[in-house]
Amino acid sequence: SLRRMLQLVLALLRPTLHLLQRLQKS
Repeated sequence: SLRRMLQLVLALLRPTLHLLQRLQKS
């Protein structure tokens, strides 16, 4: 289902977003 795909995408994007924020700070 679409909702399941969105949850999967969010699960994958969250760690990458955290990494990007860390890189921007340094």
